[in-house]
Amino acid sequence: MTNDFSHPRWWMPVHILNAQQGKEPKQDFTKEILGSVHNEQLDQLEKFAAEQRFTSDIRKKIFLVIMSSDDYIDATQKLMKMKLKKQDKEIAIVIVESCAQEERFNKYYAYLAENLIRQNRSIKYSFQYSFWDHFKQLETYALRKISNLAKLLSFLVLRRALGVHVLQALEFDSLNEHQILFVKIFFKTLLLE
Repeated sequence: MTNDFSHPRWWMPVHILNAQQGKEPKQDFTKEILGSVHNEQLDQLEKFAAEQRFTSDIRKKIFLVIMSSDDYIDATQKLMKMKLKKQDKEIAIVIVESCAQEERFNKYYAYLAENLIRQNRSIKYSFQYSFWDHFKQLETYALRKISNLAKLLSFLVLRRALGVHVLQALEFDSLNEHQILFVKIFFKTLLLE
């Protein structure tokens, strides 16, 4: 399925768009941060958070904010409003992992990450560390996940939100097959843009 670009939330995965119909807002967090998210929508988003293994309270809240926001600017404002412990690290983890899990690369996460880095320079290092954690596990990832991660990093480097030095965590003289694929997709995307 492809997204309908005429829809106000064109960036959102179709299965989440289909879940967004409900009546009553739920709990204080929803009213204060999420705004107009309704019970049924919130329940569906919580189910998606669990499917992506965002089971800790903080990661679940971050995921709910990201997925219920109107656009990346709205998401940035809501995430900055949350003021949670270890917020930068957790936000970076959720954004990078959510992007990696998509069926196809979704630039929403890239624009959100870039905007967060521009608003709060300290989160830059959290994104860097998140990529480094993924580099250690690339061998276990499917092609889709490797491709999404490479395209996200390429976007952030191209927009100067992160530096190409992020790749220093890869041992270029002993790359495995999946790491080579990641590097190829990264540079191909960077050069084509």
